[in-house]
Amino acid sequence: MRKNRIFTIVKLLCLLNKFKPPIFIKNYLLSAALLLSMFYFSCSPESDLVIGDPSEAKIENLSTNPLAKSLTSSDLNTAIQQYAALTKTKAYTDYINSIEAFNLKLLSNNISFDTRSQWMTWINSNISSTSFNSVLQFQSMYDNSILLQKNMIAANPNLFNFIKNASGGQIRQIFAPEFHNNIPGGYPISTSSCIDDCIDWCDGALDLIDNILVASLEIAQDASSQSVYEQATLRAYQAHRRSYLGISGQFNQCVGNC
Repeated sequence: MRKNRIFTIVKLLCLLNKFKPPIFIKNYLLSAALLLSMFYFSCSPESDLVIGDPSEAKIENLSTNPLAKSLTSSDLNTAIQQYAALTKTKAYTDYINSIEAFNLKLLSNNISFDTRSQWMTWINSNISSTSFNSVLQFQSMYDNSILLQKNMIAANPNLFNFIKNASGGQIRQIFAPEFHNNIPGGYPISTSSCIDDCIDWCDGALDLIDNILVASLEIAQDASSQSVYEQATLRAYQAHRRSYLGISGQFNQCVGNC
């Protein structure tokens, strides 16, 4: 199952690599895409993804194994309700705010790593290109996000047990509150054919990073240890939100060129 999920992410990244925004500015998407540093791969022309409008991409079911995990309808509905309620709590808000603050200090470094040790290796060589005051501040902010995540999970054991036993499609339903339908402030009210093209591109790009988020969260559920799970889950959230910022920036540039 895990191999199937990883292959799906690789295919999604191939699609990101081939798809060009209206004004050919795709650096944010490529560099912020989740799990990119985990894999060395080539995008085969025989891929069964439909290249073009990413919203029309045909993406294989993440749960192709007949023994795949799955919640009952009742448990799924409970998990959906509990996650929606979670997003309104202080524990969740503090966790997300810590990720947003971390991302802002990365400045233009559109990166994401799998483990704390990989992050520490990178920051020791690149701190001058960020707004972190020191490596110690970087380490403290990363560890704080992990701690806030632990607290959030510990306060909601039933919900995260449901998530651990959910299929890929069910994880998508549970985490729907994380998805974005448009950019901060919304799309322009007055449009033109050029702006409509920008909106179409943005919608497709947002769908793609949501697909990667779901696949990444599903992989995290099979982590070999609690520490690996925590780091993988943090990475999924961090990279998804950083990609969202990048897409929003690209959209604004696109509209500015109309």
